[in-house]
This record gives sequence, C-alpha cells and structure tokens, in this order.
Amino acid sequence: MTKEDGFPREDSRLAPGETLHEFFAALVVKNYSAVGLSETALTDYVTQVLEAFVRAEASRQPVAALLAASDPVYGEASSFAREAAVRRRIGDVTLFFTGMFPESLARRRGADALLDYVAAGKESYHIVSEYERTRQEMEPPPELAALASAVLREAEPRAPLFAQLSAEFERCMYGLNLVKSEIASFADPLHAAVRALLLN
Repeated sequence: MTKEDGFPREDSRLAPGETLHEFFAALVVKNYSAVGLSETALTDYVTQVLEAFVRAEASRQPVAALLAASDPVYGEASSFAREAAVRRRIGDVTLFFTGMFPESLARRRGADALLDYVAAGKESYHIVSEYERTRQEMEPPPELAALASAVLREAEPRAPLFAQLSAEFERCMYGLNLVKSEIASFADPLHAAVRALLLN
C-alpha cells in the first residue's frame, strides 16, 4: 500500500496480502502528519484504536456508564490501576466517535446525551497520563530492576503519550476525521467492507 516515503499509493487501494494494521497505519500517518502530529507513538496508538473497533475489541458501552464505573469511591474501580484502565477506554471511545463518527453524537440517548465527549476524552487521557507518570516514578532503580521484575510488571514509559492525547485531543479528532473522509472516498469492495466493519 505504501510507497518508499511510507505514504499510501496514489490509488490508496488495499494491496494483496496487506494487513488491516498496515492499511490503517498508512492512513493515520498521512493524515496526522497533515495536522502536525507525526510522533510514532501517537500514530501507532491511534492505529491500534481503529483496529480495536474494527475487530470489536473496544467497548461500545455508553460513556456515562464507563465514567460511573471509573469512580474509585462510588463506582466499580477498586484500585487506581482499574480507574486508569476504564479511563483509557473512555478516552479511546470518545476519540473514535468524535473523530470517525461525529454525526452520531447528535443521536446519543440517555445520560450520554448530556455528556461533552471531548471534555470526557481529554480528562480521561489526562488521568491515565498521571497514573502512568506516578507508576513510572515508583519503579525501582536499574540496579534493583532484576530483583523487582519477579514482582513488578515491566512497562515502557507511556505518560507522555497519554498527556499528548489529552492536550491534542481536538487535533487527534480532526486527523481521524480526515482518515474517515479518505476511506469514504474509496470505491472498491475492500474499502466498503472496512466501512461496514467500522459502522457495526
């Protein structure tokens, strides 16, 4: 699908043997670069969000219900880790729908109809970034890492990624809107299938 520069070919068709990940990755890199967001960690993450929704791995649960569940005092979040996990899902759901299907927000029902998806997404990604920053600060120094690895789960620093998703939420939305517009312009059956997967 890609040329040497990593951008989609001019006809933007899904090449034989090309994976869905490669298809989305090329579109995200191209359109996010157009809005000034070219960091690999960010474009990789947004590509994963698109894949999760296509593969039905992401929650379609109402955002209001997820917000209630993320409350560590009155909700179901029994730990800060659980709160961060639910908040990350909220960020992903709100980013996906505001970026790919903003028109669907006018048809929200129940408590979701009263929610500001952008504010919920920005706040949720910010909470995840703070959790990740705190967790990284609590990890042991390198000389103790081998001993601690039996107890603590290894993880790469992800606080900057979620902080960027929060701070640049609107630009991330716009980048996804460009991705959606490009997919909608493709006429062949393969792209119709991708559109159907995203809409279901």
